[in-house]
Amino acid sequence: MDSCHWCEELERTTLPDTGVEDILRNFILAKTNINHIKQGSNYSKKYYEMLKPNSYPRIIDTDKQDNEKILGEIRGYRKPGVFIGKIQNKN
Repeated sequence: MDSCHWCEELERTTLPDTGVEDILRNFILAKTNINHIKQGSNYSKKYYEMLKPNSYPRIIDTDKQDNEKILGEIRGYRKPGVFIGKIQNKN
């Protein structure tokens, strides 16, 4: 399964929202297909085990000094207003 309806919806409706774009200017964004990670290298598998994905999409905020330390996360699709609230309230 390489496509995810709710991941595509997040990319189509939430991420392009100007309010979301403004708040995400302070973040480094990376998109990953978890199905490819779990079949990849040992390095990739380490992150798969760390993240233990069980919902999609999943937005993760990690510590800038220790990227294995998860500070917060948003699980599942969120409309722009809810997404912004989650980021502002540290999830």
